[in-house]
Amino acid sequence: MNYKQKIPLLCFVVLTVIVSLTMAVLDIQTYISYLDANEAIKGYQQEITDNSRKEPSYNDENRKALQKYSEEIKSVISQFKMQHGKPHRKALSEFAKAIGSTEEQLLKSFADYYNALPDEKKGIFTDKKDKAIWEGFMKLLYCPKGGDKQFDPDTMTYLGTTEKVSEDDTAAYDAVKKAKYKADRKKVEDAFARFAEYSKQYAEYQVPGTQYKCFLDALGLCVTGELSDLNDLLINQKYWFDLIPGLKERLTSTDTNSKSGTDIEKQLKTLIISMDLRSWNENQLSLIYLQLQIKQDLYKRMKKAGIAKVDSVLLETKGAANADSFFPGSTGNTPAADPLKGTPVLGNSFVVYTYRIKLSGTLENIRKLLDSLNDAYKDYRTYNVRDLVLTRELATEKFPDVLTQKDSSTKREGQEVPDSYGSVVIGRDLNTNCEILVDYIIYVQDLLQRQVK
Repeated sequence: MNYKQKIPLLCFVVLTVIVSLTMAVLDIQTYISYLDANEAIKGYQQEITDNSRKEPSYNDENRKALQKYSEEIKSVISQFKMQHGKPHRKALSEFAKAIGSTEEQLLKSFADYYNALPDEKKGIFTDKKDKAIWEGFMKLLYCPKGGDKQFDPDTMTYLGTTEKVSEDDTAAYDAVKKAKYKADRKKVEDAFARFAEYSKQYAEYQVPGTQYKCFLDALGLCVTGELSDLNDLLINQKYWFDLIPGLKERLTSTDTNSKSGTDIEKQLKTLIISMDLRSWNENQLSLIYLQLQIKQDLYKRMKKAGIAKVDSVLLETKGAANADSFFPGSTGNTPAADPLKGTPVLGNSFVVYTYRIKLSGTLENIRKLLDSLNDAYKDYRTYNVRDLVLTRELATEKFPDVLTQKDSSTKREGQEVPDSYGSVVIGRDLNTNCEILVDYIIYVQDLLQRQVK
């Protein structure tokens, strides 16, 4: 055999084997890669399946939508909270709109301003520092800026300090900025004048120069004052006699001559607050003023509904031992179970006051009152009527004889005809006695903390 002639064939065979082995190795590597890729695909598919089951599906479009909806939900929740016990909201919103701001911005600005004040400048449970707090915040609304700090053009000092305005800021305060300052100040002052006029509908803000307290109350700083001012308010006979149905007749109709002015004043305090002034301390003043606000609103609704007489409006809330933690306006040396602090609900975000009201009036007038309590949300107040008891008063009355003569045909022999024969006796519907158990709900988490005296 000629092996030399077969060398090319052997080379071809060897080369074929080498190529085959190489392709086999590459094929195995490709198959392994395929298996790895297949496992990865299965993992991705499982992840996609899991994410698609989430609500909403996890992708950029849904993530943006979720963020948008979250902001809207937060706004709705905030608006819901502000519906409860915030009667000055409408006036505050109008003030904010008049100065080119919003209610939310105004509340945040005041909270930041108040919380940044040093403790010695914050309001305690008397009003000695409240006016300075109000004046300082008003200046924030219209004073110009010098660099990153605002300054008062009247004193040429930076707000909240005695530091003089720098030469650069003084030089930059040109005629244009002066004109803007005057326009901004007038805008704020005019807006506050309208707010002050609104506040005069409440007894505690009718004294000249006290309307700023209502403004602070609307911003979250509870109203306070002096015990002497509160005493004067409670003995204002004209105001309470005009406001509370039947109160004047109740206090003055019986044995009027024997009742001194002091006796009537004492009964006024008892009827309006149902507490003894001597049992109060200054750390409770904000809570007492809050009760006055609530009761004034109740009395106004009763008067508008035409209720004939109010016997009592008693606070039945027991209070809670941990009240200081959820009612910022009541920190201090007050009783642990003080009814003035109310009952906390929904994680201490809200406080509930329960009142037992006894009154009398026609059924129609009582219906009007219940409708008014139900519609109080329109005024940013929330009442929840829990119980209602009605007692009707009926009286009989004889009317003149409707027969011109007695009917002798009905008379039997030996029978006497009574003198009342032929007269009409009917039932006359008088006032209805009504007892109402009602809750008043307040959102308190946004209230600002006062300092304890």
